Amino acid sequence: MKLELVFLSLISCFFFSFSAFGGEFHLSLVRKNISEDQRVPIENFFRQVETLVPQSMKNRLNRSIPIEFVSEASGSSSLQLPTCGLLSEEDKTVSESSLKDQNGMILGDSYGWTDAWGHVYLNRLLVPHILTGPEGSPSYPCGHKTLYRLIVATVLHELGHLYDFSPGIFSDQLISGEPRFQRLMGWSRHGWHNHLGPNHRVWVRSPDIYEFFDLKEGFAVNLEFFLLDPEYECRRPALHAYLAEHFGGGMTISTCGPNTKVHPHARRGGIDHGKVVDLNPERVLEVHYLRTASKFAMDSRADRSMIRIVLCDPDRGELESDCLEDLDHQWGVSFAPLLSSGDWFSWQHFLHGLSPQLWIYPMKEVVEFFKDREGRDLESYPLRLSQVQKKNLIYRVLENYWSYLGRVGVRKSGFVGDNSSAETGHLLKGILSSAAMKGFVARNSVELKEKLVQLNLISSNRVKSPRDSEKSGLFFPSAEPEWNSAFEFLKANLNAGIPRELFTWGALEDYLTHTAPVERSEVINQVTHLGDFYGKQKLYKSLLSLESRIEHRLSQELHGQIHLKFGRIYKRLKEKKRTELSSESIEMFKIFMTHFESTHPLSLVQNGYGVPTEDEFGMIFTTPREFSASGVLLREWMQENFSSELIQLKIIQDNKMKLSRLLGET
Repeated sequence: MKLELVFLSLISCFFFSFSAFGGEFHLSLVRKNISEDQRVPIENFFRQVETLVPQSMKNRLNRSIPIEFVSEASGSSSLQLPTCGLLSEEDKTVSESSLKDQNGMILGDSYGWTDAWGHVYLNRLLVPHILTGPEGSPSYPCGHKTLYRLIVATVLHELGHLYDFSPGIFSDQLISGEPRFQRLMGWSRHGWHNHLGPNHRVWVRSPDIYEFFDLKEGFAVNLEFFLLDPEYECRRPALHAYLAEHFGGGMTISTCGPNTKVHPHARRGGIDHGKVVDLNPERVLEVHYLRTASKFAMDSRADRSMIRIVLCDPDRGELESDCLEDLDHQWGVSFAPLLSSGDWFSWQHFLHGLSPQLWIYPMKEVVEFFKDREGRDLESYPLRLSQVQKKNLIYRVLENYWSYLGRVGVRKSGFVGDNSSAETGHLLKGILSSAAMKGFVARNSVELKEKLVQLNLISSNRVKSPRDSEKSGLFFPSAEPEWNSAFEFLKANLNAGIPRELFTWGALEDYLTHTAPVERSEVINQVTHLGDFYGKQKLYKSLLSLESRIEHRLSQELHGQIHLKFGRIYKRLKEKKRTELSSESIEMFKIFMTHFESTHPLSLVQNGYGVPTEDEFGMIFTTPREFSASGVLLREWMQENFSSELIQLKIIQDNKMKLSRLLGET
C-alpha cells in the first residue's frame, strides 16, 4: 500500500545502519499473535515467496524483513475479495485520492502495508488462507485470480516499496522516480505547478487501477504482475522489457508471446475492422521521426510529429534497404487524428485533439493527406535505434494503442487536447536512457527534431538538406506548387473564353478563399462547351485539384467550429455548470462521446488487461458498429447549426463529381 515516508531524515539513515538489520535477505515472522502450530506453515509460505524475489532485489534489501500479522483498522471480521467488472460512469471520473475505494483492485489497507521503519504488516484475516494453501482458495475473475495468489502479491508489493525507497535525506525512488519508468507508466508533468500526474484515464485495461494512485504504487503493482503473471510479458511487453532489464531477466515463464496484430484506423473515422496489420518487430527495417510543420507560426494545427514504421513486405525473405519503397507496408503513428475524408461526418476529425490517443494510418494515406490535401512538406528522418530499442518502441506503440487515452484538457482557445510533439517525445522517452531526455517536453515538431539531432538519433547532415532525400523516400514535397501551376493555367486559358466577371481573384489564395461554389459551378458548366484548343483534360484536372483543396479547407474550418462548441460544453460540464447548458447540447455531447469511444481499440475487447492475447484478438468484434439513431440526431443538429457550410460542401462535392465524370469522358 502507499508508503508514507514522511521523515526522510537522519533517523532513517541511522536505522538502516543497524547491524541487526544487515546481512542476508530474509522474511522474518514476528510471532506476536501467532500460535506455534501456525508458525511453521507461515514460515514455509515466506520461504516460497522468497524464491519469487529477484536476486538483485534481495541484494539491495540485504537484511531481515520483519512481517507482523495485525488486525486491520476497520476491525472487519471478513476479507472482501476484489470486485471485477467495468467501472461505472461515476468510477470513470473518480479522483486519484479516492482510488483505493474503487472496485477491481487490491482493497486499500485491508491486506497489507509498511511503515517508515521498514516493517511489513499483514491483515490477521489472511492467516487461515495461508494455512489452507492454494488449493481451494477463493477465486475471482480478474487480477491475480485467487486469494492465495493475492496474498503472495501483497507481500511482493510491500517488498517492492522497501526496494524502491532509497534511504537518505535527498534520495529519489529507485524506480518510481526514474523518468523512463514514469513515461512507460504514462505519467508526465501538468499545469502551472508542473505537477507530475498520470495521463491515463482508461482504467478498464489495467490489471489493478491502484497503479494510478501514484508512481510508487504503479511500480509495486507492476512488480506483482511481473513476478507472478506468466502473461505479463504479452500484455505489457514494454514494461516487462524494462523490468527484466532492471532485474536481470524475466521472473516467470511466459505462456505466450506479445500479440503484435492491430486494426489500423480508417479514413472516414473509427477503426478499420476489416484490416489487420502485424507490427512484427522482426520485420521492422527502420523507425523514422516523421514531421510536417506549418508555414505560419501561429497555425499549430498543421504542426505534426509522428513515428513512421518501415516494415518489409512479408514476401521478402530478408530485411533489405529496398523495403523503404514498400509504402504499402509502412505505417504512420501519431497521437492526433491525422486524416479526413473531407466528409463533414468524419468522426476522427471532430475528435482532433479531444484526448490524445495513438492512431495508426497507412503511410500512403499520411503522405496523401499532408502532401496533397494540406499542402505541407513531409520530412522523414531515420532514427538511429538499436534493434532492442526498435523492438521496445513497437511494444510501446502496442501498449499505447490498446490502453492509452490521455488526460483531457481545455486550451484557452477553446480547443481541447495535447501536443502531438510532446506525446511523440514521451513515446521515445520510454525507450531511451533516463538522462537522454530528462525534463524535456517538445512544444512543436522543430524542437523535437533538434533534440533528436542533439542526441545523435538523427544525422545532422540529413537535417540540412531534407529536399535532397526526395528520391530515397525521405521527403515528400507539398502539392502547393502544383496548385499554383493549375491556377496559373486556368487564368491563362479561361479568361479568353469566359466572362471576366466570374474571375475576381488575383492570386491563388483569393481564388481559394473568396470564390463561391456556385460561381465555380458556372465555370465548370461553361468549360464543357470549349473546344479541344483549351486542353479539356488539363482544364478538368486543374479545376478538380483546386476544388478538392477548397473542400478540404472548408471542411477543416467546419471541424474547428465544432471543436469550439464541444470544447465549451465539456468545459462547462467539468466546471459543474450543467445548468448553463441546454438539454439538447448535453445530449449532443453524449452522442459525440459515444462515437468517440468507438474510435478507441479498447472498445473492441472486453477481457484481460493491456495488449490482448492472440486468442482475445481473434474474438474481437469485427462488424462496424451502427449509430443510426444518434447519427440522425447529430445530422439534424449539424443542419441547425451549420446549414450554410453544409450547403457549400454539398455544392463542392457535386462540382467534383461532375469534373470526375467529365475527365472519364475525355
